Amino acid sequence: SHTHQCHSINNFNWQWLSCTAHFYQYFRCYSPISFGKKTDPNGDYIRKWVPALKKYPKKYIYEPWTAPRNVQVECGCVVGEDYPERIVENHTETSKGNMGRMAEATPFFSIPTTAPPPMKALTELLSQGTSNVYWDRKTFASIEDQLAASTKSATVYVGNLGFEVSEDLLHAHFAQAGSIKRVIMGINKNTKQPCGFCFVEYDDVESSRDAVTLLNASKMGDGRVVRVELDPGFRPGRQ
Repeated sequence: SHTHQCHSINNFNWQWLSCTAHFYQYFRCYSPISFGKKTDPNGDYIRKWVPALKKYPKKYIYEPWTAPRNVQVECGCVVGEDYPERIVENHTETSKGNMGRMAEATPFFSIPTTAPPPMKALTELLSQGTSNVYWDRKTFASIEDQLAASTKSATVYVGNLGFEVSEDLLHAHFAQAGSIKRVIMGINKNTKQPCGFCFVEYDDVESSRDAVTLLNASKMGDGRVVRVELDPGFRPGRQ
């Protein structure tokens, strides 16, 4: 019975993390690619439990379909012949679509929720003024100048972090909005220790907008509710 309970919990957990089942935190959708790269960059888990891919270089272990055919042949596993084609062609677009549909359906269920609203267009986010934008007064003369820079930026400012929060936890949490290029921790200029904020730079602008919409006022793994705001882009010295 214990095994059956574990299977049931695991099945529902995967439905939650893929935004294909109803849960009040419907906006938490994990990418099996980016999350795996952050937590197991060599793909040891994949090599053990998916032996067909064990010879793949770590560059392709999470995305075997991107490997050149000669590499697939050398590894003894050709996608589409020895290993099935991927079911979801564009995880980012599919997950965002699922989140949007869950957002529309959630009001019809009697589930208490403090989840953020459905995804908003950039123009709507910017029209809300400074409430969703961190104003760096040392760099920009006005909020309007900063908003103009923010329209091209793929970076968000994250505040109210615990001083003990790790970069791994930040990567895991903010990867829900898209692929992350880097995380820059805010550092106390005297102690040189983390001081409660960071910058998260995504690979694309749209992911940073989704981070504001989906993750602002969300809880980190340490229980703290974080503030996520549009940012015009990190520059050395701002941390």
